[in-house]
Parts: sequence; structure tokens; C-alpha cells
Amino acid sequence: MLRIKTFGGLLLEQGGTRFEGSSPRRSALLAILAVAGKRGVSRDRLLLYLWPDTTEERARHNLAQTVYSIQKAVGADVIESLGTELRLVESVETDVGDFLAAETRGDSAMMATLYQGPFLDGFILSDSAEFDEWAGGERGRLNRLASEAIERQAQGADRSSRPEAVGLWRRLTILDPVATRYAMGLARALDRGGDPGAAARHLREHERLLKSEVGAASPAELRTLLETLGRPVPAGPLPPPVPPPPSPSTELSTPTPPERLGASAPAPVPAVRRRSPRARRLAVAVVVIAAGGILAWRSLTKPVRPMANGEMVVLADFENLTADTAMGRALQVAATVTLQQSPGFSLYSRNRLRQSLVRMGHPAVNPVFTEELAREVAARESGRVVVTMTVAQLGQQFVLAARLVEPSDGRIVATKKVTVDGQPELLDGVDQLGAWVRRQLGDLNWKPVRPLPLVTTRSLPALVALADAQQAAGQGRWNDVHQTLDRALAADTGFAMAMRALGDYFLATNRVTESLKWYRAASERTARMTEPEQISVKAALAEGEGRFDDQVQATRELATRFPSAANWGWLGEALRRTRRPEEAVSAFRKAADLAPNSAEPHLGMATSLKQLGDLRSALDEYDKVFQLDSMQLLRAFENIQWGETYVRTGQLAQAESVFRKMTKVPAKADQARGFRALAYLAAYQGRYAEASGQLAVALPLEPKGGLSEYRDWVLLADVETTRGRALAARTALDHAWQIFTTADIQAAALMFGGHQLVRAGLLDRAQAVLDTLRRRAALRPDHAQDQAALALLAADVALARGRTADAEAALSTRRFDAYLPLGSSLLAEVLIARGHPDSAVAGLRSVVDAGRFGDEMQQDWLRSFERLARAAERAGDSTTARAAYSALMNQWKGGDADLPPLVTARRELARLQAASGR
Repeated sequence: MLRIKTFGGLLLEQGGTRFEGSSPRRSALLAILAVAGKRGVSRDRLLLYLWPDTTEERARHNLAQTVYSIQKAVGADVIESLGTELRLVESVETDVGDFLAAETRGDSAMMATLYQGPFLDGFILSDSAEFDEWAGGERGRLNRLASEAIERQAQGADRSSRPEAVGLWRRLTILDPVATRYAMGLARALDRGGDPGAAARHLREHERLLKSEVGAASPAELRTLLETLGRPVPAGPLPPPVPPPPSPSTELSTPTPPERLGASAPAPVPAVRRRSPRARRLAVAVVVIAAGGILAWRSLTKPVRPMANGEMVVLADFENLTADTAMGRALQVAATVTLQQSPGFSLYSRNRLRQSLVRMGHPAVNPVFTEELAREVAARESGRVVVTMTVAQLGQQFVLAARLVEPSDGRIVATKKVTVDGQPELLDGVDQLGAWVRRQLGDLNWKPVRPLPLVTTRSLPALVALADAQQAAGQGRWNDVHQTLDRALAADTGFAMAMRALGDYFLATNRVTESLKWYRAASERTARMTEPEQISVKAALAEGEGRFDDQVQATRELATRFPSAANWGWLGEALRRTRRPEEAVSAFRKAADLAPNSAEPHLGMATSLKQLGDLRSALDEYDKVFQLDSMQLLRAFENIQWGETYVRTGQLAQAESVFRKMTKVPAKADQARGFRALAYLAAYQGRYAEASGQLAVALPLEPKGGLSEYRDWVLLADVETTRGRALAARTALDHAWQIFTTADIQAAALMFGGHQLVRAGLLDRAQAVLDTLRRRAALRPDHAQDQAALALLAADVALARGRTADAEAALSTRRFDAYLPLGSSLLAEVLIARGHPDSAVAGLRSVVDAGRFGDEMQQDWLRSFERLARAAERAGDSTTARAAYSALMNQWKGGDADLPPLVTARRELARLQAASGR
């Protein structure tokens, strides 16, 4: 009979000999069916994997012909039809099927024996990226299961001092050469076997591999083990850990835009181009001559029409003609701060430059933002005027000059020169230039409330450090942000803007205690800030503490008094968060009016329109975003929000297409989110084996030890628990637990992890998570999301321990709108225990009707169908119970045939129908 071997390649055997003559397409079909086992695979999925670029009619014909040709070549019916699905007949043997059966039994030894190499190693379909992507997902999942099985074998061999421990650990190092725990396991086994020299050599080789392959330093535990083996370790402190790059939104809340880091000043650019001494001297002369002829320029040009209501000005890079290469970056920050005090105009945000460059056909890199490039950007982005500033040194004096330039033709509208006596006076000179620019552009009577050095810092090194931090944040180099901000505060311990920036940084990295500390420190020093900065800090502190109504009030003041696209957008986000989507749409429209070619306002409008239930209009706005900046929707959670809109309109194929786009972007973290979204989509349709495979692909792409990896492990535990694979779920929870013990995890994610620990019966661990969550929630008593998360996990643990009264008390203290599926389910348990199943049915019915996709609450929504059916039966309402089971079966009509909840739904529906005579 036919045997299909998939580990280490793809080999077909018949009667103990190799089966020849199978085409790649036939082999691929057999491999897909081998993994699916008894549950089979729908014809639609097979068409997608094997003939993605063929018309449906032609693809269905090809599938029928391929099945026929396989049956004919084998000489027997090895594929059978089961409704809309195909599957292998029971007599066909597969190594992957035996492997997965062993995994279900918990037979690690058999799994280790069967795993002979990566799944379908070296086998590809050159004209089907979809098949290769599927195979990659399965390869990652099966490799993970095999590694876990072999590691269990190796740990057992360690405990019994069996000699095969060395071979098992060595096999693991081959499966994952950069996994330090495998390298250390092999070293310990070699040492116990009497060969400490070989152990030390292996660890040194592992150190070299870490440095060359991933650029990582040796972990502390590896260095300690090397010491015990007799190898000296270099003196000196270990390098600090690198914080994970944050998921904007701390994955579950509003993101911190890079432009808000360090107040509203946009990220500075790289150092200006170096010039030769001769060129510098000539440039100085040009500056002096041009600045000396202000009256002549004014007589030849027309004044700029006064600007109002946030019309846009484009500020070019501060051209630095001095020998101090850092001076331009410092003065750029200062110029930005002084110009942003205008109520009449707004500054073009450098965070939009990449979008602008793409539209202009330029490389999307951070160039020097010259006057020429600034003019082109202004012409494209509705900028009214370009401002350029220059600094040059003449002896001990510095000459500062500013020009207002017409974008369309480069005409110089006006110029201004300021001479200061030394470096300490430079910021005063920039302040004078800023005041001149503002008056030229319509703020005729404007005078600064306080001089620029007093509302920023007198320290140029501090300004340089802040500029470097903003640039690092804009480029995603988050490990550099903290260090440069510390440098800024070392140069000026009262630098309020740097304190605000540290608050943004720590909030983005989920370190709430530090974030609130720095926001409050900045808030106490508002006298060291400009007026828009003072309002901005008030809004940031309110957001950090969860006082969202206060945040709305502050951002509204900021947007109306100092209108800009960024400020109106911030107000829109605050309104959306407080569930005022109509007002949010209005705010985002004002942002779009000020920045018509910016994608961000349309993205905000799309999200707000979804809240209003206007999904068609939301999709129109997403289309505009994609046209303006296609990459905007292929990053972070914007992609999931986009795809979710298609899910809610029933267009699942379009949603899958959106998520697959994200898996092909350059950034690995974004690829991982794409695969996570595909996992949610698979689970939504009841395809939990596929969901497990997608997460297996996502996990190696995630930054190690951070929130995103933690969420993937928690979701995988949910998936495996639902599949009835308790051992796999426990392994996933072990990984999540390790991250929990070492990283700062956002409160909502702590609750999700604790919920899965409760489901797995690990109540002591769940209690430890609850204790941590309680401490976290105490930091922000006004933060509704934190407090609701605490109440839900407290109720979850209490119910698991049989303390119904405690659960009821916890649930009565908070609303849980954001977590409705779980909150209503826990409340239903309380109501049923109190003898009120009718009330439980009403709550669960509202959950089922609401739907959910794309976050952890989706899984509890899917479980609510069965909960509703059971509650309805308790209430004597068999009609509702039958309808709930039928709805779940319809939701999962293409799901895994052996999925336990689906099996239960079929059985219970048949019982209820029989009882009712239907």
C-alpha cells in the first residue's frame, strides 16, 4: 500500500519500494492530505494552494484530473471525497500522521524517532507561493513539536544519567543552532560524561555563532557555565539587555507616534553634508551678503499672505556651516519649537517625509532636507512657504540667517540676519529668527512669553541628545532612545522636553511606572515649556493615567488653539477611544484638510467609521490610505484593522489577501503579525490545525522576550486547548510564563494569559499573574482598561476556585465593554450558579450577536455559542439551544472535522433534535 514520507523531503513508497512517476503537483496534493489526516481538506483550499493563478473552473478540472491520475498510478483508490472535502483513505500510511498521533498520546520517544528532518525539506512548487507558504507554516509547527519532544527526552536522559543525553542534546543543537539552552544542555551533558574540554569548546563555538549570525552577546548564564568549566570570563559588566521594539498600541491601545517623542518636535535628520574649508568660507560670505541685503530683497518681492487655521509651512534642515557637526541638529530642534508656537500655521511633519518621497518617485530614505527638496515637498503637500535657516561662524561670533522661499519657483520672499556674540547666545538668535518668521507669516504682534532658552534648554549638548533620540525613534532604533535621553538629562537635569520624551518611551515599552514618573516630572516643570508643549504634556499625562475625558479636553484645546494635522489627529484618536466616533470623524477630516496627501487622517476616519458600523465607508477610507501610502496598511495593527473590516462584511477571501500581503513585508515583526492575523482567520472558520501552523511561523519572527511573542504563545495555548491538545497547550503556556517573569507586559495581555492559565487548570500561576495585574492596575486607578482586566481575571480565578460570591463582587465593580465576550461569559456562570439562567441567556445572546475578530476576545466569542446553548437548555429553552449549536456549526462549516467543540455541537444538536422530534 502507499506510504507518504514527508520528514526530510518528500518520498512516496508503494509495497516497500519507491513510487516513481509522481509529478510535483500530485506529490504536493498528497502532502497536504497527509497533514490533514482524517479531517480532510476542502477543495477550495486545495485550489488556493495548488492552482492560485488559474480560473476557478480550470482549477477544479485540474484537481479532478490530478486525483484521477494518482488513483490510476497507484492502482487503488487512495483519496476519497467527503462532502466538499478530500482526504486520504485509512489504509494510506504517513509519517506525519503517525507523528501527530504520537503527539496526541504524549509519546515523545516515538515523535523523536519519526522526525527525520524538516517537513518537505527541499520540495517546492515554483509557481505557487501559496503552497510554499503553507509548507513553511507546517514546517515551523512540526519542527517546534519535534524540538519539544526531543527536549523532553533529553531532560529525562539527564535525570537518569543515561549516555544518550549527549546525542539528544546534540540533535537539538542541529535543529536550532542559535538556541542557547540547547547549547548549554549539550555542554552539561558532555561535562557529566567526563569531557569538560569538549563542553567548553562547544560553548565558545556557540558564542561565536551568536555574534556572527545574530549579533548577540553571550547570555549571562552561558558565561557562568563557562566559568564552572574552567574558562576565564573577561572582566567588566555585562551589556544591558536590549528592550524589545514596542507594538505600537502596546498592542492593545492607542500607539505613541514617533512625532510625539520629545513633545511635538519632529524627528531631526542625519548630520548635514560636510563641506571643504574653501566651500565653507564661500558659503559664509554668501550668508553675510544675502542677509545684509534684506531691504533690497523686500523691494523686489511681494510679502507672504498672512497664514491662518493651520496652513502648512515646510522647514528645511538647518544648514550648518560651522566646524561643529552637531550644531545643526540642535538648532533644528530649537527652530521647530519656536515656530510651533504659532496659532496661524503648522509645520510639515518630518515623519511624513517617507510618504512624500514615495509619491515623488524618490528613494524612501532619510535624505538631507535641502531647500530644493523642501520646495518640492511643499509643492506636492500643499505647503504655503518654505523656511530655511543657516548658521555660520565668523571668529567668535555666529551669523544666523533665515529665508522665506516660494515653493513653486524658488523666489525668495524675505530674508533676515541675526549676529550673536558667542555659542551661549545661539538659541536667543534662533528665537529672534523664529519671531521674525512668525511676524512675516501673519503673527504681526507676536512676542515670546519666555525666551527660547528658558522654554527648552540652554544646553546645546542636551538639544543634540534630544534630536538624536527623536531620530532613533523615527528609525525604530528603540534601544538607542533611552541612552540618548539620559544623555540629554545629564546635560540639563531640568530639561522638561526630555522628561516628556522619556514618558513616551516608557509608555511605548509597557513600563508604566517609569512612564508616569517622567510624565509627572515634566508636568511639574511646565514653566520650562512653550504653551503648546504645556498642553501636550497635560494630554499625554491624562492618556498615560487613563483619564481619557481629560485627554479629550486637552487635545481639543491643543487642536483649536494650535491647529495642525497632527494635533487634530491626536484629538480624533482621543475621541475614538472615548467612543465618540462621530466627533472623531470630524476631527480626522480637519486633519485631512490640513494634510490632504497624508494617509494617517484617513486611517483614523476608517477606524472611527467602523465604530459607527459604516463598514462600506470605512473600506473606502482604507482604499484611500492604500493609495496614499501602501505600506501604511502593511505595518503593525493597521493591517489587522483593515482585514477585520472585510471579515465583518463577510469577505473572508479579501481579508486573507490583506493579511498575506503583510507576511511579505521586510520587517520580521510585521510579518509575524501577518501570520498571527491568518491564525485568527483560520480559528474564526474553525481551522485550528491551520491556526497552529500559522503561529508556528509567526513565533520565530517575533522579537524575543517581548509582548508580541508573549501574545503569540498565549494564543497558541488557546488554540491547542481548543483542539484538545493539553500537552502542547501547556508547553506554549510555559513559554509565555518565562516571558511574563522577565518582561513588562501590558495589563490586558496579562489578563489574557491568566485566562489561559485558568483554562489549563494552572491556578497557582494564574494567581501569580493576578497579583502582578493587581499591582499594575494600582498604578493607574483611572485607567478603565487596566481596571476591567483586573476585575475579569479576579472573577475568572474566583470561579475556578469555586468562590462564586467573590467572582460576582469583582464583576459588579467594573464595566467590561472592551472584553464583552469574556465578561459576559463569566457573568453567565455566576448567574447560573445563582439560579438565574434566563438572565445568563440574555447576556450570552448579545455576545453571540455582536461578533468579534482579530484579538484574544475572538476566542471567547467563539466559545460563547456553546455557552449560550448550555445556558438556554438549563433555562428550558431548547429552541435557543438548537439555534446556538446550529450557528456554531454554520460558522465552522469548513472547520476541522475532529475539532472537539464542533464534535460536541453535532452530538448535542442531534440529541436536542431527536428530543423535539425534528
